[in-house]
Amino acid sequence: MLDSWLYEVLPRRDVVIVTYGCDYDGDGTLTRSHEHAAMGLFGLDEIDALPLPEGYRRSIRRWHRRRGARPR
Repeated sequence: MLDSWLYEVLPRRDVVIVTYGCDYDGDGTLTRSHEHAAMGLFGLDEIDALPLPEGYRRSIRRWHRRRGARPR
């Protein structure tokens, strides 16, 4: 688990967001759920341009730091 926070999706309507880190080994097909319009793979230097709540960016950066601190 990387982080959790409340995110206001509509006025006075919050959802709890919990983010996790994982490694994708490239074996298998990525699929998106009905809740998402698109998916993609992005470099760390690209996340500021993505339309994401800041909490997701914080989690991505945290995961990147953790992965950089251990052997792969």
